[in-house]
Amino acid sequence: MRSVPPGSTPTSIEHVLIAAGVPGQRAREAWNSLVDEVTFDQLPDSVIRAMPQIYGNLSGMSDVRDLPRLRGVYRASWSSNVMLFGATRPVFADFNQQGIEYRVIKGAALSALAGRWGRRTMGDVDVVIADEHMTQALRVLHDRGFRPQVIDGEVSDKQPRNIQGSYVSERWAILDIHSPQGRPDLFAELFREPGQVKQLLDVPIHIPSSELLLAIAVWHGDRAAAGTDHVQTLLDMGFLTPHVDLRKLRQTILRSDLLESAQHFFSEMECAGVMETRDWSNWSRTSLAEKTIRVRQRARSLGHGAVHLAAIPRTVHRRKLTRDQRRALRSRADKGARLYAAWSRVGQLGKLERFIHTRLGGFGDFGITGGPIPERDFRVTIAATRGIPGRLRIHFNFRGDERERKYRALFINGEAFGLVPLPGNLPGTYEVTPDADFVEISARTWSSSGTSQIDHAEIAWLSS
Repeated sequence: MRSVPPGSTPTSIEHVLIAAGVPGQRAREAWNSLVDEVTFDQLPDSVIRAMPQIYGNLSGMSDVRDLPRLRGVYRASWSSNVMLFGATRPVFADFNQQGIEYRVIKGAALSALAGRWGRRTMGDVDVVIADEHMTQALRVLHDRGFRPQVIDGEVSDKQPRNIQGSYVSERWAILDIHSPQGRPDLFAELFREPGQVKQLLDVPIHIPSSELLLAIAVWHGDRAAAGTDHVQTLLDMGFLTPHVDLRKLRQTILRSDLLESAQHFFSEMECAGVMETRDWSNWSRTSLAEKTIRVRQRARSLGHGAVHLAAIPRTVHRRKLTRDQRRALRSRADKGARLYAAWSRVGQLGKLERFIHTRLGGFGDFGITGGPIPERDFRVTIAATRGIPGRLRIHFNFRGDERERKYRALFINGEAFGLVPLPGNLPGTYEVTPDADFVEISARTWSSSGTSQIDHAEIAWLSS
């Protein structure tokens, strides 16, 4: 785990935590020290992300450097969030009316708990849907004009039976949908407790308990998908800690196998002086009974992964290269070609792809004349019935001028179904007989350059 996010220094993180979470003179001094060391326009991303919360903490004080500019960042965050909440509000009203079990998590839940819609910069609203209500929830999203969003170049490891991921409306509001299957040791906890009900504008929304919100913050910081996630986790934990029962929190953290990560974050906050001294080292001392819980939890996680892997149909697990492509790869001596051939043989798994790109330098640009070798892809899965034929209606929405669009290979359950976009960028309808209880749709680029991005994909499963 990174102890310091990129673009920051330990000193700046301490100042950010104090300025955002400690009341009184000390917070003002921390903020003024920050802008003394670095001008406002050159502050790192981790500070910019914390500015709405810093403003909320300093807004009633005098002699605060760059307070009008801080206020501007807060107002921009408030305006963006209110527009996002306004566009997603009808979805939650329908969820409530239809009895759909859900929990809003992360930024939106914390904003609702705080009652300040600008306190946390947000790009989307994260929602976990109970497995048995997922189909019903996706129908609500469709009826309210939300469509699956596919971001260019991203590989999405989706769970079977449901589309999970980002859904975007015509107003560019984004809902990020999760299933308990995505993190069963943590998200499944959400529906074993009543949680809390807070207002989203004038609509009640269901959010987890403060203990689970804090555990999710630890999980999010542990993943650290973005460079600023680390400091955001510390800010969220600082806000939530006064609201939690420490005994219940420890049990939640323990069941979710996040004990070491939580202890690390709490120790960092204590060292920064933003919370009272506590013996967090006791959190790492587990009794024999608690160790048994952790062993069981890890066994369940491994079992879940094995079941998910077994459910992936053969054609999705492996995409074969053409004979010309294999011959062209063998003729090349560079590492990238060998890595690509190995990757395709073991199933083109997303985690392996990320390892190759981050640790081994990627696949490279082949430029092979024996046929195009796709280098990047994006995938979604949609529920279907094994052995029952149906039709897929697919429409990719591209960015940029039509003349700049490059064709991509369209794969359905691992089989090539031609190129997209179709002439005039029309939707295509494809006959498919699923060999599993879901269908995977994948569009793959020919190269990593010169291709316009796909904003989102509209995908519907039609009866035969």
